[in-house]
Amino acid sequence: MLFCSGHTLMADGRLMVSGGHKADDVGIDVTNIFDPASESFVPGLPKMAFGRWYPTVTTLPDGRILTMAGRDSAGRVVTTPEIWENGAWVKLPGAGTLEIPYYPRNFVAPDGRYLAFLSRRSFDPIYDQHAFDLTFPASWRPFLVPLAARTPSPFGASPDGRPVSPADEGPQDPPAPEPT
Repeated sequence: MLFCSGHTLMADGRLMVSGGHKADDVGIDVTNIFDPASESFVPGLPKMAFGRWYPTVTTLPDGRILTMAGRDSAGRVVTTPEIWENGAWVKLPGAGTLEIPYYPRNFVAPDGRYLAFLSRRSFDPIYDQHAFDLTFPASWRPFLVPLAARTPSPFGASPDGRPVSPADEGPQDPPAPEPT
């Protein structure tokens, strides 16, 4: 239940655990909520539309919860985010097309905007189109800070060996545009 799942504290102090491990690269579609007051998990919660192995779960300013990324029950990268609202999951088709297989680093900025750091270089802001409209209220919009191939990650070297300097780039890494 907890291995390879995403976790977030809900606005009411409970812990949501989303997805998890069925097998390597294969996620489960379950949702678990731990209630610290009763020291137990809430039974009978709705399942997500997709299994998620290594998703990221983020509590939004309005109390809803966003789950994105991970691998589904067939091992495919999940590109459709889901929102937990009113005790159920709602798919957000068309909200994203990024193939982020494992734990993107997502945060809510102090001004309410959603910040997503890519965990691997799968999006090229020069050549790739990107649409990420989650249809949130006008006061709250997600945004993306694209990092060039030669930009050091704000989290240090990535577990999959993302180049952190030009000398570390491999032949499969597209070069970043030269600074202007």
